[in-house]
Amino acid sequence: MDWDCQVFVNGKKAGSHQGGYDPFSFDITSLLNKSGNQEIVVRVWDPSDDGPQPRGKQVNKPHGIWYTPVTGIWQTVWTEQVPLTYITSTRQTPDVDRKMVTVSASTAGLQAGDVLRVQVKAKGEAVVEKDIITSGDTEITISNPRLWSGADPFLYDIFYTILRNGKKAG
Repeated sequence: MDWDCQVFVNGKKAGSHQGGYDPFSFDITSLLNKSGNQEIVVRVWDPSDDGPQPRGKQVNKPHGIWYTPVTGIWQTVWTEQVPLTYITSTRQTPDVDRKMVTVSASTAGLQAGDVLRVQVKAKGEAVVEKDIITSGDTEITISNPRLWSGADPFLYDIFYTILRNGKKAG
């Protein structure tokens, strides 16, 4: 959505977000009814060029190079059940010169002793596997990396798994 958003679940505020065109989420578990229907209300406010927010070339009275303003929700709003422990996002940054990739993952619900396992695979076969105990960036070296090119459009697969007591958590 663009610009200011408030989300209500069953009449109670779940959260708010300011910004344009970036993802956000709220844990609404405590706001759900134990049974029956659930009501989700998403309220969006965008003052266009009357407010302090970045807006690009959209103005209320367009002319010349200025555009007619577009406001409101611009992507699907959905609910998604997730386990108590899960990966919220991952990031991979290759360094071809050093034959490595820096990986990181954001998680929710980790417990003491949990391990994040990262596997790099080529055509289903494990190339590298590394367990990460702490959060942050981790460098993974790939011996003799196969680099992508137009003539050889190969990509590695990277898998992230949270392990608790040696078993998949979640």
